[in-house]
Amino acid sequence: MSDLLDHGEDIPIEIATTETGAGPDPWPLLAEAIRYREQVIASYNGRRRAFCPHALGYKGEKRHVLVYQFADERDLRRSATSGGPSEGWRCLDVDRLDDITPRSGPWHSAQNIYNPQSCMDDIHVVVEVFPTAARNPAAAESGIADEA
Repeated sequence: MSDLLDHGEDIPIEIATTETGAGPDPWPLLAEAIRYREQVIASYNGRRRAFCPHALGYKGEKRHVLVYQFADERDLRRSATSGGPSEGWRCLDVDRLDDITPRSGPWHSAQNIYNPQSCMDDIHVVVEVFPTAARNPAAAESGIADEA
């Protein structure tokens, strides 16, 4: 069984630049964070945010990522890990994300799953409900997943 559900074309893992040429393409980093259910810290519209990406795709010609945000820069300054006032579903324009850092940590989500169709028409990557992915190849071979 696949570690994530891919829809559409394969996702290139090479480093590319965004449309603005401002830095590395966020798409492969977000796809890996979805695959391994990692938290992401990134800047969006000049504000730092902490979130767990759930789906990656397109709305028209715009690349979008559906995330469950659990902290923003105010919460991060207070070292909050969950339950901040900024917590909730967000649909973000992938090309407006900067300074992306995936990290291990608790996976944040909600039962009131945001309708991904309002965020994207064409879903390429979506989080698997019961993941089997492990970053540690030895753990993957032994059937023991990495602790997150």
